[in-house]
Amino acid sequence: MHLLRHLFFFSACAFATSLLAQTAPSPLPQDTPPYQSQINTLADTLAQEIQHLPTRKKTPPEKILVADFRNQRGQLNVLGQQLADALSDALQTRLGPGALLDRKQFAARLQSAGITPVDLQSPQVLQWQATAAGATQLITGRLSRADEPPITLSLTLTALPEATQRSIPATTLSLPPDFNDLVHQSVDWPLDPSAMSCPSAAETKGATPPKCVLCNPPSFTEAARKAKWQGNLMLKVAIDEQGQVTSAIVLIGGPYGVGEHAIETVRQWQFQPATKDGQPIRTCVPVDVTLHYY
Repeated sequence: MHLLRHLFFFSACAFATSLLAQTAPSPLPQDTPPYQSQINTLADTLAQEIQHLPTRKKTPPEKILVADFRNQRGQLNVLGQQLADALSDALQTRLGPGALLDRKQFAARLQSAGITPVDLQSPQVLQWQATAAGATQLITGRLSRADEPPITLSLTLTALPEATQRSIPATTLSLPPDFNDLVHQSVDWPLDPSAMSCPSAAETKGATPPKCVLCNPPSFTEAARKAKWQGNLMLKVAIDEQGQVTSAIVLIGGPYGVGEHAIETVRQWQFQPATKDGQPIRTCVPVDVTLHYY
């Protein structure tokens, strides 16, 4: 009789243990980042936002790009890059294959053109580049100051190309103390060898900027003229010690080939070169172009 009671007790315990194993949430793997649970919660919120967006007429399915998150100074950083990777992966799981643009491919696209993290500090430049890469929704983030723990992450969801924004409630991140240093650590941003080469900020600090001597304004392409398109462009122009334009890229462009057409015109411009300590130096400068249809 005692034996039967013991057998019944062990059977009941085994059944209860099995039931708990089925109903209790699975623990995160030991190598999971400490912030993963907060990222998963953000991904749930964003997925619901995206799935309930108003349907746009005559448009393909939404394509989402998660940009590297910036620190309080607006700089790209290692922690922000890791968090953006984790959020992009979590959203991919929730929204399905093909919903997220590949972040590495987007970075490689920018680097091959010579676009730097400093260029991307302009929200308009980032939004235009994301649109050109095929994104219809852009997720950006900002990390609070690391010297005021805990760190919080604030996200913004921006519809492209309209640039209408939705703010996502800030989330506090569970981070070990040594992770705080990563928010100040710069990301590796290797430019393609064939990309535009610009001097560093240290090389041009205190320099007198170049002055335009002969700068005929760009004109419309025939297609833009027929469509009566008008708008603003931004180019980044490299100028050597002789005041010659050596290269130019589009930071913010427009349809109908107007950006490429503007580059052809700008490459003919003549400058007085930038100078530092009385000597001419090479430099890169942004150039704004406004095209008005008359």
